Amino acid sequence: MRIFTLFCFLLFSAATIFGQATIEMSMQDGSTLKPIIFGTVALYKDGLLIAGEETNIDGKATFENVPFGEYTIEGSYVGYQVKSVAVNVSEAKSYDVLIALEEGTLLDEIVVKDYKAPLITMDHTTSGATITSEMMATSSFKKKSMMTTDSYTAVEGNASFTESAGQITAAEWNDLHNWQDWQELLEEENYKHMTEYWGITPKERYSVLVLNDEQIPLSGAKVELISNSSEVIWQAVTDHTGKAELWANAWTTDQVPTIIKVNHQGKEESYDNLLSIEQGTNQITLSSTCNAIKGLDIVFTVDATGSMGDEIRFLKAELMDVISRVKENESDLDIRTGAVFYRDISDDYLTKESQLTYETEKTVAFVNEQSSGGGGDFPEAVHTALERSLNLQWRAEAYKLNFLILDAPPHEDEETMNSIKKQVKLAAEQGIRLIPITASGINRETEFLMKFMAVLTNGTYVFITDDSGIGNPHLDPVVKDYDVEKLNDLMVRIITQFTSGSVCEVPYRVSESGSDITIFPNPATDYINIETSYTPEKITLTSSSGMVVKSIKPTENTSRLDLADLVSGVYNANVYKGQKVESRAVLVVR
Repeated sequence: MRIFTLFCFLLFSAATIFGQATIEMSMQDGSTLKPIIFGTVALYKDGLLIAGEETNIDGKATFENVPFGEYTIEGSYVGYQVKSVAVNVSEAKSYDVLIALEEGTLLDEIVVKDYKAPLITMDHTTSGATITSEMMATSSFKKKSMMTTDSYTAVEGNASFTESAGQITAAEWNDLHNWQDWQELLEEENYKHMTEYWGITPKERYSVLVLNDEQIPLSGAKVELISNSSEVIWQAVTDHTGKAELWANAWTTDQVPTIIKVNHQGKEESYDNLLSIEQGTNQITLSSTCNAIKGLDIVFTVDATGSMGDEIRFLKAELMDVISRVKENESDLDIRTGAVFYRDISDDYLTKESQLTYETEKTVAFVNEQSSGGGGDFPEAVHTALERSLNLQWRAEAYKLNFLILDAPPHEDEETMNSIKKQVKLAAEQGIRLIPITASGINRETEFLMKFMAVLTNGTYVFITDDSGIGNPHLDPVVKDYDVEKLNDLMVRIITQFTSGSVCEVPYRVSESGSDITIFPNPATDYINIETSYTPEKITLTSSSGMVVKSIKPTENTSRLDLADLVSGVYNANVYKGQKVESRAVLVVR
């Protein structure tokens, strides 16, 4: 996959002749002659960064459609000295360039330097960018949709941006909701080594749905995966939809799961007819009373090293806005917030913490006091920050979200990685969803580690994008089509999605006594049927936040709604008849 989008070459001069040349790059270790995988190759013209590529599994990268001219190609990789090669492109042919790197001083945390964001007016009702006369070069943006109708302008550097919320752009990708894509990705030639690299293999998944006798999802139930030797392999807590994710052999190879055990309010049930996720969802019924969770604990764990300096000022504004909006929007929940800012060993500090508190203004004040500094090498004290954040005083009866915002991986020694694995497993056991948000500067390995952490804790993966023009270049994610949003809006949406109200107040039955509306199956996975005693004028399906996600105009009394593209959660089916609207809750389980 490529780190940066390939740049077009425009407006050099009216006399410039545009060629169709290709530059084939090979990067290797100068001593061993082995290819360097995921190295950075940057193409410069007259000191301006024109394009960037990441070397593939063979250590190769390609620049296509290169205009005639003189260029400098810079190769770099962590732990090696940067090397530059001059190339004179004068013919429409393929140029082969070899860069052999020598080991040396570690690179700065941001490998590609002096990137200048061109003046780009982004109209987010389309997928394109308008090129202005001020540009020396502009990217041919990958087609994405923008979940807003706003427009904004990104200019050179960050000079035109004020430190206010709603400017950083980001996107979300949930591998649990794209399971087949995830499995295929881990088998791809370029990425299948990632599980071995980190010693983490999130493949053997067992999804569990816990309901009571009235078919109401039970939140906060403790779920365990037990081996044939009575060992507790994995523990999790059911979320607001009554669902939990269990994992076998996440970092071992000899576990044989045989039993799922569920405990809710002293009621316990064991289930030995296990289904892997490929076979379906393990649905377990308990004779237990539903207890609506009314608490919400949110922690922000933030990398505050020097490399975060290009974005942390803006991130602070985003976080403060999120805290304010969540407190206002989720008024039916008892909300507490906290924060951990971290650097690395030998810096001014290792971590600074603000305990979880109902007084969210204390968290806001703490966040506002922080700044970036320190660092100096690529890895940071992620494991220590994660440990400190999980040791904050989380409530047992609460939805729990931990946003991990960073641009660098943890140290990769055995002790550190064992700590990371321990903390991830503990987060899952406590029902704390880890939601990584990756900033500029991360490498491909860090991206996969963050995706691993999100998957194993029933979280989701968020990545900041280049669309706003804020910060240094961001790694092009290994995902399919995605929607770009403003980061603050995205975080508020995720919080709402993961805490979508009390389901105890809504019965999930095939039909209701005295009602002329029947919805089945419910809970549902792929579709629902809606039967009425009349032909409705309209049927809509709305998310917990009120967004219409499906809308049809039926022509008969029985309608079917496809749910395959929806994430897990509680939705409302709204049936329109004249001025009357009847709503029924629908539980979607993946």
